[in-house]
Amino acid sequence: MLAAEEDRVLNHHRATIDRAVDRLRPRHDVLAVLVGGSIAHGFATATSDVDLLIVVSDADWERRLADGAVTELDLESPTYDGGYVDAKYTSMGFLRDVAGRGSEQARFAFDGVIVAWSRVDGLDDALRAAARYPAEGREERIRAFHAQLSYWHWMAREAERTGNAWLRGLAGPNVVVFASRLILAHNAVLYPGFKWLLRVLRDVPEQPPGLPALTTDHVGGRFVLFRQSPLEVELLRIPRPSQVGRRIPDERGSPHDAVHAQREP
Repeated sequence: MLAAEEDRVLNHHRATIDRAVDRLRPRHDVLAVLVGGSIAHGFATATSDVDLLIVVSDADWERRLADGAVTELDLESPTYDGGYVDAKYTSMGFLRDVAGRGSEQARFAFDGVIVAWSRVDGLDDALRAAARYPAEGREERIRAFHAQLSYWHWMAREAERTGNAWLRGLAGPNVVVFASRLILAHNAVLYPGFKWLLRVLRDVPEQPPGLPALTTDHVGGRFVLFRQSPLEVELLRIPRPSQVGRRIPDERGSPHDAVHAQREP
């Protein structure tokens, strides 16, 4: 690992990574070893596991994919109690696929990845391409997230009005997901998936004040309805693309946008 990258890796994680690399380097099929997961993203704690990406040839990757042998659990390399190495296989061809047409979640998996060892030319460039934010289609995503946020906000209000606990539990997380996706898209920041969503959202530069507390309230079903807070006003200040999908009222008159079908959770 590069010295600059070692600064964000805890000592026992670094020692575990070094032991795992020493085990993998002699194998003729292993082309590179990458550090991903919470360590790469800077979210690791002392008890976090070590996530490795093992780069193999495209042919080996295809064979492993067909055989269902794309993951390994290493319990011998860890140097700390309770630790383990979660290894996943990948290939340069897969990196090219992610760079060309990968989802934001797939791209996030390669964001911040550390090259622990490699004999592959051009690997750094391939990783940068795979982790690139897909600016193409961003306007359409913002439009879709606006529509989803409007719909689920309305559903949350209906849940409160009718006392529907099941609907409340469904609407709250969806409000958070689509408000968060709207803010991430506005900031051109990759969507990490559910696990790290609120952690990534915390650090984006442009977001409504008090957002972390409000998202926690919605996830917990304690609705701070947007019309009673500055959040909706702030979210709706995020510029929409000029061509907004036409609005289609449903049987209850909710603002069910034409792009509602383009849900991308």
